[in-house]
Amino acid sequence: MFDWFKSRFRSGAGRRVLIVCTANVCRSPAAEALFRFHLKRLGKSSLVSVESAGVSVASPGQHPDVRMRDIGGEIGLKFRGMRSRDVSTFDLSVFDVVWCMERAHVDEVLRMVSQPKSLELFDPSGMEVADPFYQSKAAVRETFGLLDAIARTRAVQFANET
Repeated sequence: MFDWFKSRFRSGAGRRVLIVCTANVCRSPAAEALFRFHLKRLGKSSLVSVESAGVSVASPGQHPDVRMRDIGGEIGLKFRGMRSRDVSTFDLSVFDVVWCMERAHVDEVLRMVSQPKSLELFDPSGMEVADPFYQSKAAVRETFGLLDAIARTRAVQFANET
């Protein structure tokens, strides 16, 4: 497991962020890609390692939702190498910050570990980000826009903290 850890986290990255949703195929991979995108635009991508995971991944190893990839591709977003995976207690021991899409995800994380380092909803205003997976591409696009705005806000916060 140590080799996996070393290969996943760039040396010198100051903080480690994990973004969590249900199945890790729609919201959290998009949020991961968007957060990286905005950090890079701010010149701060070397300060943060970011990944995503799910609390209930039915089929580990799936690519992110094709609709999210298509919409993200319109702005040059990259989903390279992303595959769905379950959040683990190991994750919760090494990530400094855990952001969840819904309160139910926060509850699930708290069942895994009683005192994570930092656990909150992805949206700093405290709003949940609804799952568009079983909805239309228009609904996925709307969720993508919301994730983009939140990721931009989070990236600016991180940039201002350094």
